[in-house]
Amino acid sequence: MIRNYFKTAARILWKHRGTTAINVLGLAAGMAVCLLVGLLFWDQASHDDFHPGAERLYRVTTEMEEAGGWATTPLGLAPVLRAQVAGVEAATRLERARQ
Repeated sequence: MIRNYFKTAARILWKHRGTTAINVLGLAAGMAVCLLVGLLFWDQASHDDFHPGAERLYRVTTEMEEAGGWATTPLGLAPVLRAQVAGVEAATRLERARQ
């Protein structure tokens, strides 16, 4: 009985090849986009997971257009954070490598 269902489905799909192709391509595109969004979410959610105490790590950035899109912070921000913000145990500064 199920063999008959598959034969009927194959005949209908073959008869409407254009519609079938559009549907299959749409399904493939939707699955690809869903996979890419899932990978993007996983990547964003998995930063700094390898550090001990990762749930206590935060990144502070200031995005400036003049810096060419690099996420930067003012030079004196780390000492100010340590001195004036309660709960900050340690702070560090990162500088973009110059080539």
